[in-house]
Amino acid sequence: MLIGGFIMIVEKFEKILKDLALATEDAEKCERGNASAGRRLRKVALEATKALKDLRAEIMAEIKK
Repeated sequence: MLIGGFIMIVEKFEKILKDLALATEDAEKCERGNASAGRRLRKVALEATKALKDLRAEIMAEIKK
Protein backbone atom coordinates (compact mmCIF):
# COMPACT_ATOMS: atom_id res chain seq x y z
CA MET A 1 0.00 0.00 0.00
CA LEU A 2 2.82 2.39 0.81
CA ILE A 3 4.35 1.90 -2.62
CA GLY A 4 1.00 2.59 -4.31
CA GLY A 5 0.40 5.56 -2.07
CA PHE A 6 3.88 6.88 -2.77
CA ILE A 7 3.35 6.76 -6.53
CA MET A 8 0.07 8.60 -6.16
CA ILE A 9 1.76 11.20 -3.98
CA VAL A 10 4.59 11.67 -6.47
CA GLU A 11 2.12 12.09 -9.34
CA LYS A 12 0.14 14.70 -7.44
CA PHE A 13 3.32 16.55 -6.47
CA GLU A 14 4.54 16.54 -10.07
CA LYS A 15 1.18 17.91 -11.25
CA ILE A 16 1.42 20.79 -8.78
CA LEU A 17 4.95 21.57 -9.99
CA LYS A 18 3.84 21.37 -13.63
CA ASP A 19 0.91 23.75 -13.01
CA LEU A 20 3.24 26.23 -11.32
CA ALA A 21 5.80 25.96 -14.11
CA LEU A 22 3.10 26.65 -16.69
CA ALA A 23 2.27 29.87 -14.83
CA THR A 24 5.77 31.26 -15.37
CA GLU A 25 4.68 33.17 -18.47
CA ASP A 26 1.85 34.82 -16.53
CA ALA A 27 4.32 35.72 -13.76
CA GLU A 28 6.53 37.47 -16.30
CA LYS A 29 3.55 39.30 -17.80
CA CYS A 30 2.41 40.30 -14.31
CA GLU A 31 5.81 41.85 -13.59
CA ARG A 32 5.39 43.95 -16.74
CA GLY A 33 2.07 45.25 -15.41
CA ASN A 34 -0.47 42.95 -17.07
CA ALA A 35 -3.39 42.84 -14.61
CA SER A 36 -5.11 39.87 -16.27
CA ALA A 37 -1.94 37.80 -15.96
CA GLY A 38 -1.80 38.76 -12.29
CA ARG A 39 -5.32 37.45 -11.75
CA ARG A 40 -4.48 34.18 -13.52
CA LEU A 41 -1.30 33.87 -11.48
CA ARG A 42 -3.16 34.42 -8.20
CA LYS A 43 -5.65 31.72 -9.21
CA VAL A 44 -2.85 29.23 -9.94
CA ALA A 45 -1.15 30.11 -6.65
CA LEU A 46 -4.37 29.59 -4.69
CA GLU A 47 -5.04 26.26 -6.39
CA ALA A 48 -1.45 25.15 -5.70
CA THR A 49 -1.79 26.12 -2.05
CA LYS A 50 -4.96 24.04 -1.71
CA ALA A 51 -3.41 21.10 -3.57
CA LEU A 52 -0.30 21.23 -1.37
CA LYS A 53 -2.42 21.24 1.78
CA ASP A 54 -4.34 18.21 0.50
CA LEU A 55 -1.08 16.50 -0.42
CA ARG A 56 0.33 17.19 3.03
CA ALA A 57 -2.74 15.60 4.63
CA GLU A 58 -2.37 12.53 2.40
CA ILE A 59 1.29 12.21 3.30
CA MET A 60 0.48 12.42 7.00
CA ALA A 61 -2.22 9.77 6.59
CA GLU A 62 0.21 7.52 4.73
CA ILE A 63 2.84 7.93 7.44
CA LYS A 64 0.35 7.04 10.19
CA LYS A 65 -0.59 3.73 8.50
